[in-house]
Amino acid sequence: VIQIIVASLVGGIVMFMLVIFLLFGQRLQPFDPQAVISMVMVALTVVALFARFVFPGLAVKANIRRIAASSKASDSDSSKQPDQSLQSQLLTVYSIKNLIAHALLEGAAFANLIAFMLEGQVYSLLLVVLLLIGMAIDFPTRNGVQDWIETQKRRINETRAFH
Repeated sequence: VIQIIVASLVGGIVMFMLVIFLLFGQRLQPFDPQAVISMVMVALTVVALFARFVFPGLAVKANIRRIAASSKASDSDSSKQPDQSLQSQLLTVYSIKNLIAHALLEGAAFANLIAFMLEGQVYSLLLVVLLLIGMAIDFPTRNGVQDWIETQKRRINETRAFH
């Protein structure tokens, strides 16, 4: 499911980029320091990239602590939490992390497409391509998700051991 969602996010950007490029591609402009909207979107992209590397990690840490605490509480009640339940909780956390990361990049990409549509700056289009590459690099794969879940299981066990 997460692969379909991420592919849809990327596909939406690509389709909009094609439409914008076909409609406004002849207006390609060299660098213009007066292109205020494009400059603002560059700043927005920097903020989105920073947020992309901060917020998903914060969401994961908070959820891992919550899962570790709830599983420790259920262990003290001598009712072991089934591994399947833990796996499904971690899959939910992975999905949240992935959606936050991709949505931040998608928003920045659309903002730069609009800036390109309005001002025709080539660097706006290049930023969109770079953001798309970033989204593609982080595309969820079955092995990647399984590795991430195993890593988080170890973190949960370490968290339980220290608390």
